[in-house]
Amino acid sequence: MYEDFGEILINGGNRGLGLGFVKQLLSQAPQKIFATYRSAETAKELLELATNNPRVLIPILADSTCEEDVSNVAKMVSQETNKLDLVINCVGYLHNAEHGPEKSLRQINANQLLESAKMNALPTLLLAKYFQKPLKHDQPSVFSAISA
Repeated sequence: MYEDFGEILINGGNRGLGLGFVKQLLSQAPQKIFATYRSAETAKELLELATNNPRVLIPILADSTCEEDVSNVAKMVSQETNKLDLVINCVGYLHNAEHGPEKSLRQINANQLLESAKMNALPTLLLAKYFQKPLKHDQPSVFSAISA
């Protein structure tokens, strides 16, 4: 399934679905996997995989809700390759330690709703903005946003 994807970006490659994609794709012998992570504390397994696969897996520290960070990721990727075959955004969340999922309209908190939109929508839009060019080439490419 993944054999046609030589150069890949996984946004949020340090946990959950993103880390699962990184592991699965590594087993398919891609040319390069760029995997972003937001904090070294939550990226230990990703960083260990990168140590064991230094020519293939390139971890990049970035906050994907920060436009400057996403722009910098695009610049870093462009220094390694001029094309990507697959971009997957795995960044998103339902709740955090302070706010659980709402079960009624009374529980809606405007600030939490805005934070949720920022975390769940903005990374996909920024990735689309900054990775249009490397996805446009003569081979099929895929841009995907995924969330649990």
